[in-house]
Amino acid sequence: IQRRLESGNISQYKVAVLEADSITNEILGVAGYKGKNLGEKLETVTHGQLSKPDELREAHDIRNRIIHERDFQVDRQLAEGTIKIYEDLLRELEFI
Repeated sequence: IQRRLESGNISQYKVAVLEADSITNEILGVAGYKGKNLGEKLETVTHGQLSKPDELREAHDIRNRIIHERDFQVDRQLAEGTIKIYEDLLRELEFI
């Protein structure tokens, strides 16, 4: 993911976000959150389970826009900020 961010390539920024979302989805599954995908898992989060669930939902929304909006632009700043949200969650869960 970090190499993709450092590539200077917009399409690689998008892939980095997609990969971070996918990893987070897998980790939340291992942690016991139920759902077919990250969006469904986030719907099951109750108050206090995660420190910043709204930020995680926003990051997942960026992922969805990348997938569903052909012209959605992702610059390095947006990619880094989005990935930081995923990274912070994985640190909170002590997976990194």
